[in-house]
Amino acid sequence: MQNIRIFFKKTGRAKYISHLNMNTLWARVIRRAGVNMWYTEGFHPHMYMTFALPLSLGVESLCESVDMRLMDNISFDELLVKLNEALPEGIEIYKIAEPNINPKFINSAEYEVTLYSLSDYKDAFDSFIKKDNIEAVKKGKAGERVVNLKDYILSADSETQNSDLILNLKLLCGTQNTLNPQLLIDTFLKNININSEGAKIVRTAVFDKDGNLFN
Repeated sequence: MQNIRIFFKKTGRAKYISHLNMNTLWARVIRRAGVNMWYTEGFHPHMYMTFALPLSLGVESLCESVDMRLMDNISFDELLVKLNEALPEGIEIYKIAEPNINPKFINSAEYEVTLYSLSDYKDAFDSFIKKDNIEAVKKGKAGERVVNLKDYILSADSETQNSDLILNLKLLCGTQNTLNPQLLIDTFLKNININSEGAKIVRTAVFDKDGNLFN
């Protein structure tokens, strides 16, 4: 028996697969690939599966991971090929390794956000992000509360690409403090009183409390 961590990308149409459905998807993929994974014990056994940082619906990612427990004596390279052959379009494994960092130590994540046709608002975003107080209503399990988003922003800068505005964000995330980049985007758009023609959000990296890449 061996604990493994599967690193994968979730892009394109796959971004619309919910976290709940991701559990079902991976269970089917494992069975389809004929890989023997460990199941929990008890009255309702299920495949042991733990996602480090569940992704919001509609957000793409280049750095997702899921922990499983392997029963087969199979190399990681062979397992990667088997699973990729069974995965749907938009989900691709790029590495399988033994877990190194405990997910509870995840502290932050980087995102690249593309705001289409908003390149003229670069100065507006730069001024917005320099504010000492960016108030927004944050929803959580305990209900709604007004927070200062600056408390969750580790870094933020912008650039333009053709007619688009590109935001590079590093935000707090984990078990305690988490900022969904969509909330920051919505707050910015509300601040400049415009409606966006669409946005693309991609999570590009995840870090622990010491600033190390999650692996």
